Amino acid sequence: MSYSFKQLILIAILLGAYTYCHAQEIDFDEAELTTFIASQMRLSRIPNVTVGIIRRDRIVYLRGFGTTAGQPISPQTPFLVGSLSKSFTALAVMQLVEAGRLNLDTPVYQYLSWFRLRNVEASRTITVRHLLNQTSGLPTSAGFFAPDADSLSQTELAHPVGQVYEYCNLNYKILGLIVEAVTGQTYAAYVQEHILDPLEMRSTYLTYDAALTHGLTEGHQYFFGLPVLVSTPPYQSAAAGHIASSAEDMCHYLIAHLQGGIYNGRSIITPASIALMHRPPSDIRSHYGMGWVAGEWNGLESIRHTGLNENFSASMNILPEKGYGIIILTNVNSFTPHHDLMDGIIRRLHSQPTRFYIPYELLQRFLLLFTLLFGLALLLRQLRKWHNLGYPLLMLMTAKVVVSLICGIAFSLFLLIAVPLWADAPLGVLLSYQPDIGYGLICGAITFTLASFVGTFVKSKLSLAGAT
Repeated sequence: MSYSFKQLILIAILLGAYTYCHAQEIDFDEAELTTFIASQMRLSRIPNVTVGIIRRDRIVYLRGFGTTAGQPISPQTPFLVGSLSKSFTALAVMQLVEAGRLNLDTPVYQYLSWFRLRNVEASRTITVRHLLNQTSGLPTSAGFFAPDADSLSQTELAHPVGQVYEYCNLNYKILGLIVEAVTGQTYAAYVQEHILDPLEMRSTYLTYDAALTHGLTEGHQYFFGLPVLVSTPPYQSAAAGHIASSAEDMCHYLIAHLQGGIYNGRSIITPASIALMHRPPSDIRSHYGMGWVAGEWNGLESIRHTGLNENFSASMNILPEKGYGIIILTNVNSFTPHHDLMDGIIRRLHSQPTRFYIPYELLQRFLLLFTLLFGLALLLRQLRKWHNLGYPLLMLMTAKVVVSLICGIAFSLFLLIAVPLWADAPLGVLLSYQPDIGYGLICGAITFTLASFVGTFVKSKLSLAGAT
């Protein structure tokens, strides 16, 4: 095939225009960004990552890293996205509000007649808006139970309705049931028809069976720094944290949020509703909007959310000032993608100084492992002394014995109570989501308690021998 001189000129102009436009969309070093992501995976021992970046209405970076079940990770490989699912639920609710089928300030019990907590009067004042903004007063601990009438009737509010923000999965599980009650469809069917299909999200799945059938990535949990393959347990409700999606699909989703509800020329919701979802309530101290957290990142406006499942983690971030959106999906329960990976990507997108990230998450696990080994060594040392003294069961309340006993019990309580509080995760949650930490804390508490009691027997015997 031959081209005329005019045709060659036209092709050159078009190629030049494309190159110029592409350069306007990308103002970061793709190769260096890829190198950074790969290095962070090695440093933090993340098995697989898939990353997508959008600029306004187009995808400018999309890549998978690693392999799963012998297959390379691709931008279409599904991962569980955890609590990123909440933004889908909020979007579904806002669509129904726009359609006149829901009202944000209508009490929940008017949509779910069985909805009542232990404090019946207070529960009748909880509205759809309260659930969306996480201001219903429900405690975080209630989020790990099914939203049925029996469980709810035994649930106490942690705060007055509408006055305090407290993150609770149960809020969004209930919202999923409201979507079903109002539409007469399953949550999965509604979201598929009104969100996934219009956004051309073809590798996103809303049920456990569908996710497994279509190649859900193998998940992992850390065992003191080593990622261990863990099967994904069955789940029911996708509304609060169990949507499976790919980096490419989530890029479509972020484009819609960044473009005022429009993707590929099709509107799924109005800009006003998008703005409301991204904006926290003004009458209380909170950064939580409706399925999104508003704030700043390195001085930049940021609208984001993170997600954790038992063996997956995810993070999404919209940076309106330059029109960027970022999605990070990993197949290990880890906090690293929420900060280190995201921060490194943002710095590169905005030409901010880069930095080295210390793998604090792994170091904390190593510290816990060292504590366990130290406690075990202490227990064995006390047992050897106890054996040499003939296993006396004697406890003299001398100052030395009492101080030793108090210190041992106090450290055990520190492991069981203070550490989970500092981590903002109940011990039961740690057992499911971070089992090496959860069981490590329990084993550490048992070990130091035993060492303390055996030590009191030893010190009491030695004190008695010294007195005689």
